Amino acid sequence: MKIKLDLFVKNYNGGPKIRIHANGKIIHETRIMKSGKQVVECDIEQQFPVQLIIEHYDKHMNLDTKVFDGKIVDDKGFKLEKVHINECVLENELNLFDFIENNGHKDIPHKDNPYIGFNGKFYINIDSEELIDWYFRLQKNFINQQEDFDYENFKYEIFQGKKYEVDY
Repeated sequence: MKIKLDLFVKNYNGGPKIRIHANGKIIHETRIMKSGKQVVECDIEQQFPVQLIIEHYDKHMNLDTKVFDGKIVDDKGFKLEKVHINECVLENELNLFDFIENNGHKDIPHKDNPYIGFNGKFYINIDSEELIDWYFRLQKNFINQQEDFDYENFKYEIFQGKKYEVDY
């Protein structure tokens, strides 16, 4: 199985440490020192089904987040832009998965936010023996969660409620 992570990294105070797990076993570990777009890749012998975990660890919130006038101006973390698993690419679908922040006291779930700035784990559960079957089910689930497009509402938002006529 080939895994590739497309990341946008914030490297304040040395950059984030990342582990990739497969079924509870650490398969890759790295620290990304450069900011901006970065790639993490690994290739392992692994059969499906599998639970993949992308872990951000060893961040100290008081030391690794720069705050000025009550606002975060720099950070140690990363945005998951894409996850490639063999021939399948997850991008918008990443919002369907859970990131569980571990703040040392309790686990806190986060959804709909691919920025990983806390210590914690991002879970991708591939529950099928065939990756492509799982991927197609995931696509169907993603599409079914999308809101129906409302053309009248779209026109109202664009034209701010004003009526326009177009002559051809």
